[in-house]
Parts: sequence; structure tokens; C-alpha cells
Amino acid sequence: MTHKGPFRQENESNDSEGGSTGENGPQIHESLSYPVKSADVIVIVTSTSGAIGTVVLIAATLKINDWNLYSSSLSFVNILDAVFGRRVNRAAVTMVVGIICWIS
Repeated sequence: MTHKGPFRQENESNDSEGGSTGENGPQIHESLSYPVKSADVIVIVTSTSGAIGTVVLIAATLKINDWNLYSSSLSFVNILDAVFGRRVNRAAVTMVVGIICWIS
């Protein structure tokens, strides 16, 4: 049985696929999505934290994406150096990988 969001049918249980409750009770997204009547993260954050919460959420997402881009670019540069003995500029590779990921 697949997870269909925070609103489950009465006959569905929380123990399938790892369940949605842990040792400390329901997960945050379910405890906030029920009163808001939405499973959309932006709607939940906007209605509970307002515009400032939305800006913080977007900034955090952008920062995490930045870290992931730098990490993948650094790995690519290290692979090129280790396998082919070719040293390339990390900043240039980061820009190229970022543009390729942005396009696709």
C-alpha cells in the first residue's frame, strides 16, 4: 500500500511501509497538515509561519542545493584528476554542472 499523503482512509494503518508514527508520535508534516487541510509544504509554512517562514524555507532549500552542486562538482573534478590525471578549474566545472542541471 503506498503512502498517499497525510490524509489516509479509515482502513489504512500507519504500520505499512515503515508507518508515519515514530517513537515520539506523528511526524511533523502530518501534525501540521491536518489542521491546515493541505499536504503542500508551502501552504503549511505560509499558514503557520507567514511570509518570513516561507522566505526561510526557500533560502534553506537554495543553500542545500548550493552545497549539493559544489559537492558534485568537486567529486567530478577529483574523478578527472584521479582517472585521467587532468587538473581542471573547480569554479569552471561548478558553473558548467550548474548550467547543465538548470537546463535539464
